[in-house]
Amino acid sequence: MESRKHRFLLLAVAFLSGCARQQSDHPEKTRAMILHITKRTEWEAAVSPGEYSAASLHDQGFIHCTTPDQAVSIANALFAGQNGLVLLCIDEERLDAEVRYENLEGGDELFPHVYGNINLNAVTDVIEFEPETDGRFRLPIAIQKKSNGIW
Repeated sequence: MESRKHRFLLLAVAFLSGCARQQSDHPEKTRAMILHITKRTEWEAAVSPGEYSAASLHDQGFIHCTTPDQAVSIANALFAGQNGLVLLCIDEERLDAEVRYENLEGGDELFPHVYGNINLNAVTDVIEFEPETDGRFRLPIAIQKKSNGIW
């Protein structure tokens, strides 16, 4: 019962945060940045058609993303030792597609899922994301600055 209450509170906070972002027109408001990890070649292929898609959009109905705080743990779990990756920095407010924060795996941590293609004007930066010599990832300094509100 306690975990259900905790999950409800997390969902409520995520929902209210999303509503606050959508309703605020204040120019000094920090924009929400989400990240998508992909291969550089897949990103480069997206430039010609004018929008980015991922296999998960066709297989699962959405594109997996992370918050800056989640990126390293996800990269180390799913991409350890892989080279040729980039982080797409995505401004949620510029996305044409809907973003939902959810956990479909049964855990408590909510992840941003983009329910549609990512329009290229929503991608504010593309940052090299190579593993260290031990095969593990570290959050690039550029992302740390962006996640601290320095866009």
